[in-house]
Amino acid sequence: MYGITISRNNTHDFGRVMAMLENLEIFDSSLSDLPEAPEQFKNMKSLILSLEANISLETQISWIAKHPQLKYLGWFPVLSFDNRAMDDLAHRAATGAWPNLQSLHLRSTASDKQVSCLIKGMDQGTLDLRLEKGLSQLGTLKRLKKFQFYDTPQQMSSDEVDWMIETWKYLQLVNGMLNEDYEETDRLRERIYSAGIVAF
Repeated sequence: MYGITISRNNTHDFGRVMAMLENLEIFDSSLSDLPEAPEQFKNMKSLILSLEANISLETQISWIAKHPQLKYLGWFPVLSFDNRAMDDLAHRAATGAWPNLQSLHLRSTASDKQVSCLIKGMDQGTLDLRLEKGLSQLGTLKRLKKFQFYDTPQQMSSDEVDWMIETWKYLQLVNGMLNEDYEETDRLRERIYSAGIVAF
């Protein structure tokens, strides 16, 4: 099944289709609640969630956590200046919420009214990927192959890069601005390349 559109008013069809889906993308600026009973998605392996702020980040994280069979998770929350939800994501990953996860893609988005705040707030838009701030909590994702966090410059150093290489044995790709300093990012990417991992 490649794609289907149904009315959520038809709850019988909605539930029947949900039980069969392996891939789900929810991009909805008007959605006021998430589909009920995510445990219905017994075959869900790929989930992309991008919603406006009318559904709290905590609710989104809680809903995502109820899909332990995920291999791919893309979470694109509307830009928030509160890191608690990203910390919650890291904590749930650390406690084994997604033991089979192979690809983690984090990216902040912004509504039109928030664009003017991007420059000032961009460094708070996603998980702080320093070891002492949150990266180490993702160490339980032993099957991780792809790690993407672009749109938000990080403050990573060789310590974080070495940790990723040593911890994620199956890692194949790192996509993101590793450091605010472009020269430092280039140096860190070279270190990743030398380990046989694609980085850009």
